[in-house]
Amino acid sequence: MKTISWMIAAAALIAGCSESETDTVSDLTSSEHQSVVEAVTALDAEAGRTVASWCGDCHGKDGVSSSRYIPHLAGQRMQYLVDGLKAYKEGLRDNPAMHTVVTSLNEQAMKNVTAYYAARSPDKGDQPASRAGATAKSSALAAAPKIAKWVQQCNRCHDDNEFTDPGHFPVLSGQREEYLAYALHAYQNKFLRNSSMMHAMTELMGRADIRDITAYYAQRSAKDSVGGTVEEPASRDDPSNH
Repeated sequence: MKTISWMIAAAALIAGCSESETDTVSDLTSSEHQSVVEAVTALDAEAGRTVASWCGDCHGKDGVSSSRYIPHLAGQRMQYLVDGLKAYKEGLRDNPAMHTVVTSLNEQAMKNVTAYYAARSPDKGDQPASRAGATAKSSALAAAPKIAKWVQQCNRCHDDNEFTDPGHFPVLSGQREEYLAYALHAYQNKFLRNSSMMHAMTELMGRADIRDITAYYAQRSAKDSVGGTVEEPASRDDPSNH
């Protein structure tokens, strides 16, 4: 457990909803859930749970959000979540509430809470019939040549089953359409999020493209797209802004 100072700061997550240490986390790249659980144990799961308890009002119990415009955190790649917190702290992501909160979190605290969420199940409790229908819809969307081309390009970084780069880019499957559409429009218009790579990609998308792409990923199951671990980021095109 860390000092009470960052635990108090964690309480401020209820308003914003999400000293450097150089501890190294082993380079696991497997997507197996058990591997992530073991990583959480090594990173002090209880400390992560303490911070995460204040995230629930916005990001939902166990990281499954009920809001259309707030992302699920459960099962998300740990490295991506750490990159995101650092981006808020350094002002690379423009969100005053999140910036205020994360300035009080040190690197180990960030690793703890993101490890906790990476080990949560992203399963939203869908009934089998509902899940089968969603899978059929995503497959039908992917069958359209234009959407298939976009999905192929997106999956170069966001593939569900591979820890690309390793895990600096988020899993998209299972996120809500509204959140994904908002994020794509934000990249497209350089609003709040600044990524030259994502701007170049989304600049070519029309409204219909964004509608179909986000519907495709929202209908997919994120159940098997679990977590990952943390490495020190190398120089790259601002993956923390994805």
